[in-house]
Amino acid sequence: MSKIIMILLFYSFSFSVFSQECNKLTPRYTPTKNFKIQQNKQLVLDKKTGLIWQRCSLGLSLVKGHCTGNIKKYTIEKAKKAAKLSHLAGFKDWRVPTIKELASIAELACFKPAINTTIFPNTNTLEYYWSSSPYVGASFDAWSIDFYYGYGSRERSSELFARLVRVGQ
Repeated sequence: MSKIIMILLFYSFSFSVFSQECNKLTPRYTPTKNFKIQQNKQLVLDKKTGLIWQRCSLGLSLVKGHCTGNIKKYTIEKAKKAAKLSHLAGFKDWRVPTIKELASIAELACFKPAINTTIFPNTNTLEYYWSSSPYVGASFDAWSIDFYYGYGSRERSSELFARLVRVGQ
């Protein structure tokens, strides 16, 4: 077996088998008790911020507690357009979250993934997620977060994942 195939098999295997790791001495930033699952389990209310989140990444559907389907990548413009077209659970005011909002669901006491997996199942950790916040000094860039470690980054024309949010009532 060639060295390249062995490396690819290792990385494929490692991302699918290793589970979330958390620092047991650090209190959770996003404990499950801070959320209320709603609307046929497709949405979740963050009781601290009042924001309502899609439980699944944009492009996926919740089926029997798991986000399934083909996750899609978007440019920031296409993510914003998809948010305007979304009617999940009958709501029409979905949007791409700000960097502060997106960071509020990162579980920094854990990694692989750095997100509450009970509340946000099957979150992809291999790519970044868009925020609507522009990067100061380069307004054509926007901030993004990965949910592997919870790191932030700035992006421009990349295609990334998205998770939509709306303001609760």
